[in-house]
This record gives sequence, structure tokens and C-alpha cells, in this order.
Amino acid sequence: MSQYYIYESIQAGFHAPAEEQSRYSVELNNYVIEHPNTSVLLRVQGESMISAGIYTGDIVIVDKSQPVKHGDIVVAQIDGSYTIKYFYKTSSGQIYLEAGDEQRTQMFPTEELELFGVVVSLIRKF
Repeated sequence: MSQYYIYESIQAGFHAPAEEQSRYSVELNNYVIEHPNTSVLLRVQGESMISAGIYTGDIVIVDKSQPVKHGDIVVAQIDGSYTIKYFYKTSSGQIYLEAGDEQRTQMFPTEELELFGVVVSLIRKF
């Protein structure tokens, strides 16, 4: 596996004076995919998660071993169709999925909801 150096920081705002940066080595596969035996990569199609920064063509890394928490981005099968959405659970225990776009469309399962896994990372090429 290839190892790469990560420098501690890079200024994304106004220019900062150059100074000595600390760096450390990281194996890219281990950094991006923490649990390779329970993770899958999926290419995204559609625009329903653009407010979450997920666009058509992106590759999401989905960990099937992660426990799902309120507010997580998940891949789920709802009423027979797979989708990527936010996961929410109301105080009364009702589960629903919500799109990450301007409409914030909510999807309540009418038949079944199967959680496939939690989106833990994203890969995008420019």
C-alpha cells in the first residue's frame, strides 16, 4: 500500500504567513476505509443530497457495521428502492428518511425500511 504525507493544515481563507508545518504519514486505504470487510463503495446518481455536499458521480463509502444514529447519512432500501438520505427517528420512535436538497423531502416507509449502512466518507475527482 502507498503511504502519503499529510501536512497539519492549509489555510483556505485569507493568506497566512508561511511557517514550518508538521506532517505525518498515512496509508490512504486505511484512512478512507476504516472497516474494509464491512464497507462498500457506491457511485451516486441524482441530486437529492446536494445540500449535504454529495453530487452525481461522487463515490460514497458505506460502512455496514456502523450503528445508525439520528442525523446520519445512510443508504437504505425503502419500499423496495435503494436511496441515500439522512436518517431520522422522532421522539415517538417513527423512522423517516430526508433528502439533502432544498425541498428536504421526507420519506416515511409505507411497507418496509432496510438500512444498508452509514455513509462514512466520500471520494470526488475534479
